[in-house]
Parts: sequence; C-alpha cells; structure tokens
Amino acid sequence: MSIRNVTVFDKNTVARNQAVVIIRKVAAKLSLERRFSFIMAFYSGYAG
Repeated sequence: MSIRNVTVFDKNTVARNQAVVIIRKVAAKLSLERRFSFIMAFYSGYAG
C-alpha cells in the first residue's frame, strides 16, 4: 500500500465522517422541530 492510497483513504474517511455528522445534526433538528410542532398542535387542539 502506497502513501498516496493512504492519504486518499484518509480524505475519503474524513469527508464521510463530516457527512455523517451533518446528517445527524439535520436529523436531530428535524425531529426536534417535528416534536415541537406536534406539541403545539396538541396544545392548540387541547385549548380549542
């Protein structure tokens, strides 16, 4: 295995890790917003 292959593999691994982190952040934000909207709809329906 040459050094160039190792560096390319490292770059791909870093990019994949960054993509996973971004996807997790977006998924967490979406689930939080969905939960918040569900709670607001529940409260508005309960109050109305």
